[in-house]
Amino acid sequence: MRFKASIVFGAAIAIATLILLYQIGFDSLESRIKKLEQDIAINHNTINEIHGLMKKINGPNSAAAPGPDSAYLLPKLNGATFTQEAAIQFNTSVAKLQEADCSFAQSPSSAVDILMEDVYKSLPFENPDGGAWKQGWDVTYDRSQWTPEKPLKVFVVPHSHCDPGWIKTFERYYSDQVSHILDNMARKLPEDSRRRFIWAEISFFSMWWERQTPTVQNTVRKLVAQGQLEIVTGGWVMPDEAVTHYWSIIDQLITGHEWLRTHLNVRPNNGWSIDPFGVSPTLAYILKRSGLENMLVQRTHYAIKKHFATNKNLEFRWRQSWDPESSTEILCHMMPFYSYDIPHTCGPDPKVCCQFDFKRLPGSRVTCPWRIPPQPITPHNVQSRAEMLLDQYRKKAQLYRTNVLLVVLGDDFRYDTSDEWDAQFTNYQRLFDHMNAHSDYNVQAQFGTLSEYFHALREESRSTQQQQQQGSAGEDEEALFPSFAGDFFSYADKDDNYWTGYFTSRPYYKARSRMLAAKIRAAEILFSMAVGSSDTVVVGSVAERLQAQLIEAHKALGLFQHHDGITGTSKDHVVLDYANM
Repeated sequence: MRFKASIVFGAAIAIATLILLYQIGFDSLESRIKKLEQDIAINHNTINEIHGLMKKINGPNSAAAPGPDSAYLLPKLNGATFTQEAAIQFNTSVAKLQEADCSFAQSPSSAVDILMEDVYKSLPFENPDGGAWKQGWDVTYDRSQWTPEKPLKVFVVPHSHCDPGWIKTFERYYSDQVSHILDNMARKLPEDSRRRFIWAEISFFSMWWERQTPTVQNTVRKLVAQGQLEIVTGGWVMPDEAVTHYWSIIDQLITGHEWLRTHLNVRPNNGWSIDPFGVSPTLAYILKRSGLENMLVQRTHYAIKKHFATNKNLEFRWRQSWDPESSTEILCHMMPFYSYDIPHTCGPDPKVCCQFDFKRLPGSRVTCPWRIPPQPITPHNVQSRAEMLLDQYRKKAQLYRTNVLLVVLGDDFRYDTSDEWDAQFTNYQRLFDHMNAHSDYNVQAQFGTLSEYFHALREESRSTQQQQQQGSAGEDEEALFPSFAGDFFSYADKDDNYWTGYFTSRPYYKARSRMLAAKIRAAEILFSMAVGSSDTVVVGSVAERLQAQLIEAHKALGLFQHHDGITGTSKDHVVLDYANM
């Protein structure tokens, strides 16, 4: 009897628990829906306010166009009327769209050398153990392929990949690490004109810039002008390329490029996409139409990397599949190995490459997983260490078509201490000096930027064509590289570890990103109508306030396009921080 009563009591407790859990889940869902309704109502009211203000600005004679000599009249602000001739500086960054891009359906697409659809059909997508290069093979080379007249040209590109939100929030990353990285950049690069550095995320850079003295700002402008510091891509963030809307990608790119034009008077020429989880031809098209000539990508399927490396197709002319000619082509470099960190960038053996990450020197908090630490470069070991590193450079060069080699030097949030700047640049410069001083090595090694690398690559391509054509000048700098059409989804970094869950994760925030983009566009249209179609010109504090609010909205939208933002791959508190901006 007691047993039966216990069963009844236990069942009652279970049912009560299920009801409670259901109620909690229902209450949570109901609170989210209410929050969404409140946000929609706030946005609706904001649009109504802008619409009402536009009516006040336009007045009863809004259809009349102002004459060339008419006075600029302002609305009444605090009871006063202002008149002035100053105009606001509006965003002038544009992506150039060619007429042929809008009529692609009327013409058949042109043939390309590599069509990703065919590649996917031909690959078994197996992952045999390749030895030191787990996802590749044992790379060999013949030293005689390099001569004093045709040496191996190595460009080592220092970088720091800084996520505007991931494990920490955007502001926390800035205060803990990014501010120190850029402070050290401004101090350490001028110490030696041979040093180089590249930077991508303008959201961080602009925050740092606002806190600098005019002296530091002028130092940075000088570094950019001298080619020691290069801004790559120049977007507000490094956007995801799978779940973002193309309008939002363009918008964050304009936000970053406009900031660069205003403060540094530069426009990037090279794209840098090392961490998005798969790579889209849409971004390649946007970069091309934005005036960029070259780009670099990293996260593509390991089987694709191996297939391209086998045929020396890791550098290619990326063309849109609908392009009837070749006007959309952009020269693209694909990194061949597992990651963009230092152990996976100098060559195929990460155990060796890790020994040349001088942040991992003995005594550091960062160590090599292969348990062989780096050694400081001294006169006693420089020869053996230089030859060990050069061996990796030569092996990596076998995967490409020219004697110009790119080696990136960095990782997430690197160079945040002056000690790391000194350790990396000093030890590498000793290695370069030794390599360059020995003519029998047939190598020219140096720090470089993406611009310097791609310039040398195009020169090498032109020279190779000239030799192949028996002295006639090769006019097309990119003809040496195959044409390619397609995308690089879905991404897997090893085995069957496919990065596809983020396509649908956190759908609530993905939807809000679309909603914000639509509201910003609507507000921009209303603001432009008020400025452009009225018989009065909006200047003064009202227009400045409205434009400032629009700019902040663009920045908030752009920040969320980050590849750890809209994807939902950030920590919960970071996602909430994005939502509260």
